[in-house]
Amino acid sequence: APVFVRVKPLGKGKTGTSEARGSFEQQQDGGKFSLNGKPFNFPTAVIGEAIDQEGAYALGEVDSYVEDFLNGVDVNVLAYGQTGAGKTFTVEGEGHVERAGILPRAARDIFALTSGYNFEPPVRFAVRASSAPRTVNNPTYFRSVG
Repeated sequence: APVFVRVKPLGKGKTGTSEARGSFEQQQDGGKFSLNGKPFNFPTAVIGEAIDQEGAYALGEVDSYVEDFLNGVDVNVLAYGQTGAGKTFTVEGEGHVERAGILPRAARDIFALTSGYNFEPPVRFAVRASSAPRTVNNPTYFRSVG
């Protein structure tokens, strides 16, 4: 399965410096990076801190997963990271169209690809999407699955 690493920039109003959060260096080969000097080469691509939401959607090749979904393949998106790392922002986005995350962009593409198409035989679509943020340190989570 493809793995993408997204680097969150230190935003306005945040405390700390790049030294405080660790040193991040992206290699020229798209899937390699180092964090605090330790090399990693597992991701399919690194979505750098200068990449906006549209760029993250494109670099993550989400449109190919939308096509897979329309061809009957189950598709899942998992965002993993510590609190405040930007998981919700990457997946859901915020407020404005240009800041929409992966799910709203994928939904837009699904509806754009299926609207006005004459399927033979006629086809009805049922699309269900959900975003259920869960954290390991949330006791409610353990009660609900245990």
